[in-house]
Amino acid sequence: MIKLVEKYSDPSEQEWISLFYRILKSRVSDWYPRNTIRNRHRSWLRKMIDEKVVTNEGMDKLEIALEGLPARNT
Repeated sequence: MIKLVEKYSDPSEQEWISLFYRILKSRVSDWYPRNTIRNRHRSWLRKMIDEKVVTNEGMDKLEIALEGLPARNT
């Protein structure tokens, strides 16, 4: 922001308005691709977390089932 003020401190009010809208448009158009990539990574991580939870639940059920079995005599 400081660079912006340093570089564009001389322009008139009308030029500031056009500059503001150009920066705003650039930020909005940059947001969409960035957000798409973030969501792609988030969905991949969410799948990994869900699989890990399912795996842990399965292991818990297995341990409970094994505890219910009678001890083995050898």
